[in-house]
Amino acid sequence: MLDFGDLNYWAIIAAWVISCAVGAFWYSPKGFAKQWKQQTGVDIMKIPEQEATKILGYVVASAAVQVISLAVVLNSLNVTEAAEGLKAGL
Repeated sequence: MLDFGDLNYWAIIAAWVISCAVGAFWYSPKGFAKQWKQQTGVDIMKIPEQEATKILGYVVASAAVQVISLAVVLNSLNVTEAAEGLKAGL
């Protein structure tokens, strides 16, 4: 059975915020928006506001699911130090 009691919720929140911040920069005009537009033909700035809000909600929710899943896996493997996390990641 999965044990959610031993999870470090502050680390989960920090990883979620960092994931969302990196994603926001990645698709911003200062990031790689121009290259992404050239490769996909989709202009992020022309997506209707209601649809963009819906997409952003899905992205934020999926980032939370990913971070929590990673925390559960690392907790199950008894990873408590950065070096052990690096080994698990590799």
